[in-house]
Amino acid sequence: MKNENVIDPIEKPIIHLEKKPLLIVTVTVLLTFYFDIFVGSIHGVSTPSIIADLGGMQFYALTITTYMLGGSIGRVISGKLGDLYGRKRIYLISLAVFAFGLILTGSAHSISVLIAYKLVLGIAGGFLFATVFAVIADLYVTVTRVKILGYLSAMLGVTYITGPLLGGFIVDTIGWRWLYYFPLPFMLIVFFVVNHYMPTVKRKVKVTIDYAGICLLCTAAIPFLLAFSWGGSKYSWGSSAMIALYLISLVSIILFIQVERRAAEPILPLSLLRNRYFLIPVIGHSLGAVVVITYLTYVPLFGQAVKGMSAVVSGSLITALMAVHIFSTLILSKIIRKTGKYRMVIAVIFLFDAAMMYLVSGFNDNTNIVYIYTIIGLMGVNSGAINVVFVSYLQNHLPHNVVGTATGAEYFFTNLATVVSLSISGLIMNLNWQVGKYLPAELRGALSEAEIGVMSSTQALTNKTAAAEIRNGLSPEMQQTFDSVIVNMKDIMVHIFHTMFLLNVAVLILGAIFLALFMKGKKVHQEGKETQEAVTDAV
Repeated sequence: MKNENVIDPIEKPIIHLEKKPLLIVTVTVLLTFYFDIFVGSIHGVSTPSIIADLGGMQFYALTITTYMLGGSIGRVISGKLGDLYGRKRIYLISLAVFAFGLILTGSAHSISVLIAYKLVLGIAGGFLFATVFAVIADLYVTVTRVKILGYLSAMLGVTYITGPLLGGFIVDTIGWRWLYYFPLPFMLIVFFVVNHYMPTVKRKVKVTIDYAGICLLCTAAIPFLLAFSWGGSKYSWGSSAMIALYLISLVSIILFIQVERRAAEPILPLSLLRNRYFLIPVIGHSLGAVVVITYLTYVPLFGQAVKGMSAVVSGSLITALMAVHIFSTLILSKIIRKTGKYRMVIAVIFLFDAAMMYLVSGFNDNTNIVYIYTIIGLMGVNSGAINVVFVSYLQNHLPHNVVGTATGAEYFFTNLATVVSLSISGLIMNLNWQVGKYLPAELRGALSEAEIGVMSSTQALTNKTAAAEIRNGLSPEMQQTFDSVIVNMKDIMVHIFHTMFLLNVAVLILGAIFLALFMKGKKVHQEGKETQEAVTDAV
């Protein structure tokens, strides 16, 4: 469908820099991306210490969810503002607010205040995330853009390997607050480099901000994300709180559509939602991200609950995956630059990952550990591919005047999809992991209320000390029953993983078919390649 917002994309970079400034700005963009992702990667090592210091165990999940909510909103808004005001101005403002959010979060002295500060930090982080990807579209021609996007995706893997390790060291040595103070000097350097080396692209049109659209997008997205984050855990799906969230989100969506139809500069142009070069990468990226979030969340749990690994060792499963992620990203970006065949590359990768997922679904307590590391590692091919393929496809097929908006919106919808998928995984867990299915009445009668609490959660499998204390307090007959219950719990956990991963196999196969049928487009453009390739080789 032809419309004024979707035209042939601009092949030449919008921001023209010489070799040295371009190299400096590129390294700065990569550094920005590292620390943006770093803040999102340290929840696991920071939150326990934060709760121990500030209290508020009931808000444990909310401290993480709030950051994610802020990031989702920030990504879609920043893309549009960058298209309107120019990327440099939004980049600098995002850096300043991000640094301010780091200071606030690190200085928080109550859990409620920290949650509020994390919302600010999340919004600023979302602004930076989308701005970084949009800056790449400004700086590079299409063929070189694919290579830089490969570097960004590889940086994602590097951060998720080094972030928790560095974060854990900081927490253990100087405290959790320094996790948020640590990036500040680097953000200051980035600010001055961007201000000095990036030229300002002046806009010749009058800027009109879609304030109503921004507000309605927030009131549509936030209740939606909260509903799928809390549903089945904090509140039952049919509770009055959930129904209220559904209604607020639905009404806001209806009003949002009406406002966007009339807005002079809509925060999310409806014409974009009708364009195949936006919809196809959004759908494909969402399907790939759904699978990635499943194994990032549940593979470590499998290692602890079924294989009896410690938390550190189970985390090394993700390290293996991210190591492959880094190398596959760089290789795949090169393949796309040489062939331009997005459809073939991503369809093959989806099918390959479906095969790996099928093998993972067969893991159990007796599966060889080397085999587990090998298969889990190979799944990193998909996580390395989705950013390079889908973001570069979108940016190389849409015009520059909407590329920031489209990039931010792509990650916004992808994040919505991952939240929904985690809720579905949680539903599968809750339906199968019920104490009545594995804890016999005679053993239940021999346990205290606290011990039943341990047995009704995954702690009986993941916390060997707690499980041993419960077992040692039982009679010899009950100890035998306890041992059989542990075996049964592992079998149930294996069944849960089997169901989750087979569901993701279906997602990947359907995704591969969809992309093979509908993902069409032109090859990446070669203009300006030689000069910019020299810069990326230096990086």
